[in-house]
Amino acid sequence: MRIGAGVPAVALTAAVLGGLLAGCGGSDSGGAEAGGTQSAVPAIAGGAPDGDLDVGRLSEAADIFPAGYVAAGLPKAVVSREEAEQLAGMHRAVPISYDPPRCRSLAEPFRMTEGSETAGIRSSEPRTISVLAARMPLPGPDPLVAPGCTKVAMNSPGSMTGTAEAIPAPQIPGAGTLATRSRIEGTEGGASRTIETYTLVAVLSPRTSVMVQGSEDPKLLGDLLVKAVAKVRG
Repeated sequence: MRIGAGVPAVALTAAVLGGLLAGCGGSDSGGAEAGGTQSAVPAIAGGAPDGDLDVGRLSEAADIFPAGYVAAGLPKAVVSREEAEQLAGMHRAVPISYDPPRCRSLAEPFRMTEGSETAGIRSSEPRTISVLAARMPLPGPDPLVAPGCTKVAMNSPGSMTGTAEAIPAPQIPGAGTLATRSRIEGTEGGASRTIETYTLVAVLSPRTSVMVQGSEDPKLLGDLLVKAVAKVRG
């Protein structure tokens, strides 16, 4: 899913786990919900078979960003067992409870396992936006989010509290889409901090999905998700 020195996507995946759940990354931000979109939480099942889907195409997709953005590609790599174990270890190091537990996937909507192929691209200026595609060796859960789940509360005693909720997601033909907004309150360097993060996911097949994550402007993030899916599809 996220983590590992040998995987080029570590810059993206660490941001997902660290920024969303451990209070590292993201930025203090408000932000409006994406306009002109439709939530697809009840139907996050995959679309077409893998076929010609190629996550590696996303490594050279700097042109999906608007003019003025500086972006660098992350070449295709495979998540190793060590990297998967690092992820599991990070979860154990930061114990978090979810209420209701069945809706935990709203807080972790993008998944990878050992053997997953990953590739992506990440902008550094004028703001950080992470775009990642992953193709798992085996199909993921179907549906990704349990029916009826629209919000989940998170709590790590002495560390953080927060929520993750579904917001309107872009409609992409042949794909299930999900958009979430997480708001985390915690401490960093002894100071209180609130972090808001938007995560948008498109499930292209039971094995292949695309994620876009940033701290503001969900409309832009939605546009990037649509363009990233087009790149992976070829």
